[in-house]
Amino acid sequence: MENSKANILCVDDSPTQLLIYRKYLRKHNYSVDIAKDSTEAMKKILQTKPDLIILDIELPGIKGTNFLQFIKHKEELKDICVIMVSGITDIEIILDSFRKGAVDYLKKPFDEDELILRIRVHIENIFFRKNKEEEVNNLNIKITEKSNEINDIKDATIFSLAKLAESRDPETGNHLERIREYAKLLSEELEKEEKYGYLINKGFIKNIYNMSVLHDIGKVGIGDSILLKPDKLTKDEFEIMKNHTLIGGDALKETCYLNRNANFLSMGRDIAFYHHERWNGKGYPFSLKGEEIPIAARIVAIADVYDAISFKRVYREKPFSDSQIYEIMNSECGNIFDPNIFKVFIRIENKFKEIKETFKSSYKF
Repeated sequence: MENSKANILCVDDSPTQLLIYRKYLRKHNYSVDIAKDSTEAMKKILQTKPDLIILDIELPGIKGTNFLQFIKHKEELKDICVIMVSGITDIEIILDSFRKGAVDYLKKPFDEDELILRIRVHIENIFFRKNKEEEVNNLNIKITEKSNEINDIKDATIFSLAKLAESRDPETGNHLERIREYAKLLSEELEKEEKYGYLINKGFIKNIYNMSVLHDIGKVGIGDSILLKPDKLTKDEFEIMKNHTLIGGDALKETCYLNRNANFLSMGRDIAFYHHERWNGKGYPFSLKGEEIPIAARIVAIADVYDAISFKRVYREKPFSDSQIYEIMNSECGNIFDPNIFKVFIRIENKFKEIKETFKSSYKF
């Protein structure tokens, strides 16, 4: 450690003592400032926060121990090392100094060697601590960067898997891109609502953005003859199609079991299992009703239905108009959709339209 890096403030009402401090400390290449009372000392402390303060107990006005306590109670100053100095040998006063935050106590008169030795020990500790704090901060930055990189890879992998599953049904175009944008937007608005705001935070919004794309992942287990059928499914075929919720949910449930600390996977599981449940209890696969349905699945249900009726399909020659979409969606409030979430959807429907325009299907029919 280089002494010239250490700033020391000496506080004493004796001009002679201040001259002694300045002489000794400059001799050992410390940067020295002096103050004759607590008022002058505080101004200098706030101007240039010192590394160490040598503080006389018997100051005029406020006592040194009270000034010490004042310093230690200020958040921005509490880590400054303070050495108390006095000709007093009263053990209670000495103990009181330590109780109030002093790191050391020197009895006057002292010689140069004793003063410098005490200061050197504390300055070395100060710089050791600062260096360690800097190392820890740098390490934390690297950990954060690596964690963000891992999260980006995780998110990209999840989306790639979902796109791979979706590729069997090219008709859906940019469906996943739209779904996650719808779900994110709706969640951000719900965060502001008293009804559900306590359930939704930044982590929830990030997770639903990434995990909503897995809502139909179970369709990988549905045969092409049903998944790609251009006509309306028969009753038996529809029963098979409904199994995609169980296939996807069970797969993610197993993944959750293997990664119990991965909360985002539990949201993906809930979305895959329950996005076809209905508010009125007439959905599938478990006929859950109302708030039995996890909120993430209720949000994705609105996003999924909105997207499904906004674009043409093999079984539907052209997409519905905006007015038809509104009528269809509104008719399902309280049936398919949670009325409280639907109310927020209606308020921001124009933003849904903007997302729809931004991520129009790239497929031509």
